[in-house]
Amino acid sequence: MAEKYGVDRKHASYVEKMSLSLFDKTWNYHRLGDQEKLYLQVAAILHDSGNYVSLSEHGNHSSNIIRTQSIMGFSDKELELIANIAKYHTTRIPTYSDQSYYVLSHHEKILVSKLSSILKIAESMDISHMQKIREIEVLASADALQLRLISNKDILLEKWDILNNIEFFQEVMGIRIKLKA
Repeated sequence: MAEKYGVDRKHASYVEKMSLSLFDKTWNYHRLGDQEKLYLQVAAILHDSGNYVSLSEHGNHSSNIIRTQSIMGFSDKELELIANIAKYHTTRIPTYSDQSYYVLSHHEKILVSKLSSILKIAESMDISHMQKIREIEVLASADALQLRLISNKDILLEKWDILNNIEFFQEVMGIRIKLKA
């Protein structure tokens, strides 16, 4: 499906890898399971499928594409969750004025918020589409979570974008973030 919609495979694969790494390394804060991890994985692979329709508002377009597809193994409800996760990988955050988010149960809203906050950071880690960050280390202290970006390249743009998107992650996960490169 990603090929059908012209998704940049290197970028999508990288965002998938970083999303899953962040999911695993922040488990103590989100406490989600393997099924939710799978939702994140699919959303990461398809998050840019909406570029096929338009670069403008591509998060919305990605969401619409995912929600209208049949993906083997996923119910319509699960596709709705995945669509919402992909929708919010951009600078947008979920709001009650957004109908697709509003109709979700309280539990589903929390799930979408947690997973989209992870996807948003992973997307920021490759905002240049050049896969400059080799790895991310997550170190926990009593009052903060330190994200250490491992790279031997200039990652000023990636750090800037992460800092622009970190507030939502902090709010959803309930922990302050310190970024270190």
